[in-house]
Amino acid sequence: MLDFHVSWRGNSIDAYLFIGMPVRKYGRVPIYTDGAGWYADACRRAGRRFKPAPPPRIVRCDGLTTGSRALDRVLGLGSPSLVVIHGGRGTGKSTILSSAAASYAATCGRSALITVGSWVNPSALSGLPEAALDRLVLIRISDEQSAIAASRALSLIGFGLVALDDASELSGISRSAAPQSYISLSLSRAVHRRGMQALVALSEGPSGARGRDYWWPFADRFVRLERLEGGVRAASADGEALFAIVGGRIGDPPGRARPRPRGRPHMRRATI
Repeated sequence: MLDFHVSWRGNSIDAYLFIGMPVRKYGRVPIYTDGAGWYADACRRAGRRFKPAPPPRIVRCDGLTTGSRALDRVLGLGSPSLVVIHGGRGTGKSTILSSAAASYAATCGRSALITVGSWVNPSALSGLPEAALDRLVLIRISDEQSAIAASRALSLIGFGLVALDDASELSGISRSAAPQSYISLSLSRAVHRRGMQALVALSEGPSGARGRDYWWPFADRFVRLERLEGGVRAASADGEALFAIVGGRIGDPPGRARPRPRGRPHMRRATI
């Protein structure tokens, strides 16, 4: 497997050096890429022709939702993309991921919910039908070997949606950047080749900052969560949405009461 660095420039240089080996062996032949931007950049620098992969087939899933349609639009839910969700503690990152994975398994097909360090809270999956539980795959990453196994599962199993929770903790299970490389590369390839959607949650703090620096070359959309008095605000380049989390479920915030007029009400005199 080709190792990738953190930056876009590093990825392009690695791809440039890698492409040079088959070109020197087989001559000036067309190069087929899997849709990643750094391959196209490397081919342009090398002066080689390249043919991007055909666009992925989009599987329509009308029943997929997190519980709030406004939040679904901000996340771009249902489109082949890699979405990075970041925010502070208590903003509902884990709830969003578990809701999306469970909804896809209940209405569309096979999905995966990946956690780093600890298992999924069983209460997040309560009330799901048996058919949905059969299509929802739970994966726990605790060390470098389990990260390799998870990346192979993402490459071989035809998931339609993958939710990766606590991705910032991947750097803490190994001294090397191998877990980050395995998982991010597998998710990026699945998104570009199979039309899958990936949701990745990053926490705030130093580990979250390092995670954003690493994941931004792969991400198609960043969504920031912020806790407000009336709920949680999700903001991205495509807009923002306000949602509420009640009892571990996502929904629209309750409507605000209409303010009463101050002072004495104005009486209109009728003429007879």
